[in-house]
Amino acid sequence: ELHLTDFAGNHAVVLDPNLAPGGIVRDFVVSPAGRFVAFRAESLASDQIDLFCAPLRRTEWLAGRRPVARVSGPLVANGDVRLYEFAGERIVYMADQEVDSKIELYSAPVEGRIPAVKLSQPLPTTGITLLAVAEDELTVVYRAEKTANVPELFAVPADGSGTPRRVSGELVPAGAVLPRYVVRGRRVYYRADQELDGMVELFSSFLTRPHLPR
Repeated sequence: ELHLTDFAGNHAVVLDPNLAPGGIVRDFVVSPAGRFVAFRAESLASDQIDLFCAPLRRTEWLAGRRPVARVSGPLVANGDVRLYEFAGERIVYMADQEVDSKIELYSAPVEGRIPAVKLSQPLPTTGITLLAVAEDELTVVYRAEKTANVPELFAVPADGSGTPRRVSGELVPAGAVLPRYVVRGRRVYYRADQELDGMVELFSSFLTRPHLPR
């Protein structure tokens, strides 16, 4: 379970809703401003890992309210939320929400007041492998195979107000963007055998003006 208390240890409260039989809280992340906590838990079905958010203001809990919101959408059988990050007042997450084992990208308000929206475009069965939120908390950069066996980087507004755009450069045949990349300011830094197959180099690209020279 996930508990909230103050430094004096006064009146700890349980943040997670009733867990499914045998279910546990898998992990949790506190928002950068310290206002919310997000956590994955098996709270609805023992074979599904959903994503929840809760405020960290103890006054709301002590007043008898249980303001926990499930922010992930309904999951298919055996579907799970995988990775997740805060993006301002939203939370971005990866899940095989609609098709089992096909990982796609979604975002939802932290208070769960409206349903999650899909951020990624249609993808092959492999789907999304990584995500990172830009420092402005407005943009999400994710690694995905829009073409089978060709991992590339894409950027999309965290609120779903725009369509994804590729931010990694054009790859040579059999080239690929490697798994680790870093978003700093308005740039993304990544490794790829972009110009010659098998020769891994370091590249950077603007999130707003992709494909400019490194």
